[in-house]
Parts: sequence; C-alpha cells; structure tokens
Amino acid sequence: VQTCALPILFAGKTFFDVVDFVSSNLLLPVGAMATSLLVGWWLDRALVTEELGDESPAAAHVCVWLLRYVCPLAIAIVAIAALR
Repeated sequence: VQTCALPILFAGKTFFDVVDFVSSNLLLPVGAMATSLLVGWWLDRALVTEELGDESPAAAHVCVWLLRYVCPLAIAIVAIAALR
C-alpha cells in the first residue's frame, strides 16, 4: 500500500518530530515563564489575592513571592536542561 504523503525530514526528523520538539521544549517553557512573570509582577496583588480565594494573606504573599522569584528560576533551569 502506497501513501500519498512524502516523508519530509528536518535533520533526520519528521515534521511531527519537529513540531513536538518545538511545542514541548520551547513553547511550553515560554508560556510558563510568561504566566509566572505576568502574575508575579504585573497583576495587581489584590486581584491575585481575590483569585486565590479564601487563602490567608500570608499564603497569597508567599504565592506571589514564589511566582516572582522561584518559578522563573525553576522554569529556566528546566528549559535549559530540556534543550541539552
């Protein structure tokens, strides 16, 4: 049985391998970094606290601190490790 599709190779990988690599190793970390930075630095703290619901103010403060400093560092480490 012959198929009509031609195997297109990019450095020995098919198109779907390339799309999988780009989405998994580039787009997901970029989206996670953008979300973390947006929520940690640009959103109003009152909005973040409201979205967290019934959490204590201390928990909201810790959450914002994690989103500002720890999450971007962790995301960068994971992204660099994935690209190696």
